[in-house]
Amino acid sequence: MSSAYYKDMKQKFKKIITITIAILSLAVFTPMTTSCSQNDNFSIQVIIVDGAPVLTLTQMRQKNIVVDPDYYITYQVVGNPQALQASLIRDTPDFAIVPINMAVAMYNNGDYRLAAITGWGIQHIVTNTDVTTLEGLRGQTIHAFGEFQIPGITLRYILEHNNLLDEVTIVYHATQLDVRNAVVLGTFGGQAVEFAMLAEPVVTATIGVSDFEATIDLQYEWGRLHGGANYPQAALIFHERLLENHTNFLENFVSMAKISSQYAIDNPLIVGNWASNFNDVLAIPNGSVINNAMQTGRLNMQFTLAQDAKEQILAFLSILPLTQIGDQLPSDSFFHSFSFPYIKSYE
Repeated sequence: MSSAYYKDMKQKFKKIITITIAILSLAVFTPMTTSCSQNDNFSIQVIIVDGAPVLTLTQMRQKNIVVDPDYYITYQVVGNPQALQASLIRDTPDFAIVPINMAVAMYNNGDYRLAAITGWGIQHIVTNTDVTTLEGLRGQTIHAFGEFQIPGITLRYILEHNNLLDEVTIVYHATQLDVRNAVVLGTFGGQAVEFAMLAEPVVTATIGVSDFEATIDLQYEWGRLHGGANYPQAALIFHERLLENHTNFLENFVSMAKISSQYAIDNPLIVGNWASNFNDVLAIPNGSVINNAMQTGRLNMQFTLAQDAKEQILAFLSILPLTQIGDQLPSDSFFHSFSFPYIKSYE
């Protein structure tokens, strides 16, 4: 049954990718170049997918950190993967924080390279039962999201490699918000909801208003199968045009991004409140949720340069259908190597 399932899933992937390409090809492509704008500075555009990835650059955005006085930076948060992919192709931003599979696809089909991994596995099984192990899921129904994206693929992989894929029913919802609503209501389609897969910070926001608890960490379960390794989720990528005449700015930006990320880890309440007040951020309700998620260790932020995460990235990419990453694994040039010393502070 498992092999038949994946064969059918592969065909669905091909159809989805074909449709996506067809839709995006209708867009008017207006590549953004690094050109003069406000105060005669070079304009730098940064796009970030909504959710936990927003936290990485929140301090830089909130304090309007000047990486270089000759460059003017704008930030934009995009709410879903479809809009994010369209924006990457249409606007060709200088930097973006995207799911790792999209990062590879933009390398294989575009002009982007990987600077760093900014977020690792943040998916968890929540339940209102006393089940705390994968084995306890046997015979149960899990409500999940992202069937053909990293969340769904990772869930099925872990279940399959624990001989549970054929023993568990997975009900896929269109969005994570739909899963959260089913959990809070406690019912879906006339049936009780007892198990669900959610990602932080939605996990913390959901268990705070329900009788569910986070009992199974999928990052931990991945590590059990891969010698304790993490799996990457969010990636900071940059357009390769920055390698031509803007290498100093590129290195300074990435250096400051690491500092900003560490600030979020050390000050989750402050950064969470800042992020929730940005008009284009919808997935972060308030600082208390981010603080609680960070304190429990479920919000797995760790800024790791591309060259230092290469082995773990390739291990994770090996389980993804090739249609998810642009039909091939990335070559070495995808993993940009930085040799600069990190600045200690920009305050």
